[in-house]
Amino acid sequence: MGSSFDPDTIISMEIGEPSSLDPATAYDASSLEVVQNVYQTLVSYNGNESMPSNCLATGADVSADGLTYRIYLRSGVKFQDGTDFNADAVKYSFDRGVIMNQDPWRMSITPHLLGGQEYIATGDAAQYLAHDTVQVINSTCVQIHLAAPYTGSVFLFAFPATAIISPAYDMANGGYSPNVPSSFMDRHMCGTGPYRFVSWAPGNCVVLKKNDAYWGTQALTQNVVIRYVPDYTTRLNAINSGSADLIWASALNTPDLGNPNVVVESGRPTLSVNALCFNLARWRFDDKRVRQAFVESFDDGTYVDSALNGYGRRVNGPIPQYIDGHDNDIPIYQFDPEHARQLLVDAGFSKSTPTTVNLYYNNGNEVRRIACELLKKQIESYDLGITVQVTPLDWSTYLSRQDAGDMDMYAVGTMADYPSADACLAPYVPNGYYGSRIGYVNDSVTALYQQALAETDPVRSQLIGQIVSGMDADYAYIWLSNAIQFQPHRIELRGYTYNPADTGLRFASMYKDNSVPSYTFDLKEGWNLVSLPVDNTMFTASGLGATNPYITDIVMFDQATGEYKIFMVGLSPAAYDFQLLPDNGYFVNCADDTTLTVNGKPPSLRSTDLQPGWNLVGWGTYHDTDAKSLCEMLDGTQDIVRYDRATGEYQVYMEGLSPSTYDFNNGPGEGYFINTDSHRTLRYGVI
Repeated sequence: MGSSFDPDTIISMEIGEPSSLDPATAYDASSLEVVQNVYQTLVSYNGNESMPSNCLATGADVSADGLTYRIYLRSGVKFQDGTDFNADAVKYSFDRGVIMNQDPWRMSITPHLLGGQEYIATGDAAQYLAHDTVQVINSTCVQIHLAAPYTGSVFLFAFPATAIISPAYDMANGGYSPNVPSSFMDRHMCGTGPYRFVSWAPGNCVVLKKNDAYWGTQALTQNVVIRYVPDYTTRLNAINSGSADLIWASALNTPDLGNPNVVVESGRPTLSVNALCFNLARWRFDDKRVRQAFVESFDDGTYVDSALNGYGRRVNGPIPQYIDGHDNDIPIYQFDPEHARQLLVDAGFSKSTPTTVNLYYNNGNEVRRIACELLKKQIESYDLGITVQVTPLDWSTYLSRQDAGDMDMYAVGTMADYPSADACLAPYVPNGYYGSRIGYVNDSVTALYQQALAETDPVRSQLIGQIVSGMDADYAYIWLSNAIQFQPHRIELRGYTYNPADTGLRFASMYKDNSVPSYTFDLKEGWNLVSLPVDNTMFTASGLGATNPYITDIVMFDQATGEYKIFMVGLSPAAYDFQLLPDNGYFVNCADDTTLTVNGKPPSLRSTDLQPGWNLVGWGTYHDTDAKSLCEMLDGTQDIVRYDRATGEYQVYMEGLSPSTYDFNNGPGEGYFINTDSHRTLRYGVI
């Protein structure tokens, strides 16, 4: 199993360290990952659920006008300093977030609260507090008043920036002041979560320890060490040797991750969209022609295929495809180098007047480096005197220079604060986190965005489509891709869960076990269409039949010949035996209801080639998708068929023809027929 096996400590090696540990200030992924393991919000995401459920809250009532939320709080909860969680703590944390006026609150939370926009404009704390936006009703009940109805409020209350801190701990260490971060709370923590903060050694690691007094389900591992290691080779060697349990890696690193003791969890959608930002106040980026030329010089198809090894999706804006409000009719920027060069000529560029534009990315992020180098190569190929200087910066310098607004162009990767279209837009719109830093101004887009916040569908979705179209027409960003979940971990690590609304890892459900992993699923009496969702090439039809006395027949479909082959357990001669592959589907006949357990490594980076016509495939990943999403990934797929083992009936989804009611889940342990019109690759890690 590599280096010494320590079941009491999880070690995660990541690329960049936090900028702050204070929920009111933390707004980058490295910071929020630590925050969500130590602090808690009123509601939060449970496992892979798409909607938040109660956490520090136990329930809520909403007024008829949608402006007032009466929230009932959990009793008996203690902060890690021994003080009580109660309504006063909720009010203190919310008032503190508004008045400190740091990015996560100013951008995503304060504008929704009664008096919030007014405070951002005036900085008058007394005037804001006079609104009594967060009212204490009693020790276990608060009322929160919104400035306008907002359909995403439940997501807002799950955002880690709204985490509740210990008022006593904060006040004992300097409290808070208007418009400035807390230097003490930037480096210290006191929450109610499953882990408590131990230490942060800048440039090295953050250490967390299990909170033995936690009110909920106890964390399964005693210690967590998050090490910050910019060098990829060091991280790769660590996970291969077992000295790290998880590492940060990108899809670029796919070829390196074939160690049999390493599992790559991939394929589920994220809230992350990557982009290159133009600073409209620097170089020549005040000229829309120049921005458009750079946009049309970026080959995003090559970027996704080469830099991401196919583990990403091209995007038409900052809203991922699976989020309500995404508009498929908005075109994706097209790579058009001939037109791009002419735009630059029209803008006055020539060899006789050489110029340099500086393009930055954060050190160690190879995917961003490749994006920058891809753009550099194309722009410089025009031979118009333009040099693109690509420069890496350490993470803290990178963030500070974003704030200072002194970079010509730079790479960003945003994860929306919550799974709502307006939250995906928020960083990029004028006055947004990046929009404000790059000098992006468009009053029409700003007005549409403010209107969309208060609307409900279908009007809201129509407005969001207009916003994305307006932003795309301004060419303020080069949209790179929608990232796909990609998390390598050791095979001994169990309990990993993924939720696109989480920021980074949640450690409480994780534990280490060095026994051989297995997967168990149900089989019904009669025929079942199944697959074996483990990486184990030792399975044969005869071997599978020997593991379970109720299995009588196993049938495979030969995609090359279109014929079926059957193995009858205890009757067929050895010549009729065949190997069972994890990427194929098989019919299994059972004499009675039973369960089947198969041993082997969880599926990792699986793919299978599809032939024109019908293919019988397995499901080589542990996460679910649906037939519609599968069709979208497999451009050219026409039909997907599932066999319902409970009813003995087939379910058919026909691309472009079947209504949404005909959609169905695809999950581990099941097999499917896929009809396609040409050769395709089914890559489980991008669905």
